[in-house]
Amino acid sequence: MAALLVSTGLLAVACGGASSTSSFRPGGGNPTPGSPSATTPQAGQTADSPVMPPFGKNVRIVMTPWLPASTGEARAVITAKNFLLAVLYADYTGGQDHRWEAYAGSSVVRTGMASTLAAPSVTTESFTGTIRIWHMSAIAGKNTIAVTECVDSALARNTSLSTGKVLPHSQQNSTDQNYYSNTDILSRNAAGQWTVISIPATIYYPQALECKP
Repeated sequence: MAALLVSTGLLAVACGGASSTSSFRPGGGNPTPGSPSATTPQAGQTADSPVMPPFGKNVRIVMTPWLPASTGEARAVITAKNFLLAVLYADYTGGQDHRWEAYAGSSVVRTGMASTLAAPSVTTESFTGTIRIWHMSAIAGKNTIAVTECVDSALARNTSLSTGKVLPHSQQNSTDQNYYSNTDILSRNAAGQWTVISIPATIYYPQALECKP
């Protein structure tokens, strides 16, 4: 999903343009994408661990356990983790799941994500395999916190949403596209909850040297 890079690096997992319908449910046992679920996270949730969306058994998301020492910053980081997981799940469901909206705190993020998730390269594809989110850090600014992490999708493969089959090599990421640095900028909303208000451009290896294991 190269087109989605304008919104967030995590949506670089799938790319290509297989023509298909979205009758296939990734993993075979998930709830209908976009349907209400007891696991759907809420913006600003402050649990000590992120909420994992209901990915199928064909996907493993390895999220770093790192949290900053400051309680306030830790809550922002947990929100960032939940947003990243929700975006990945939107990718996994071909753009049909919308739980990411609970964490979007600006019209720029909401409209950008909605537009890119509607792209054919998203709506016709899913993915299988392992995605690792690691090397996370947080930098506090004036009323904002920037959360940055490395993403390793080398062990993930783009699949057809309609059949579940792995797509041809030409529709997979290049080696360098599998290693990148992603940043989300968060601030508190009127209710005091952390939300994502901006997503700077993704940085790929070899520019993101720290992101290749």
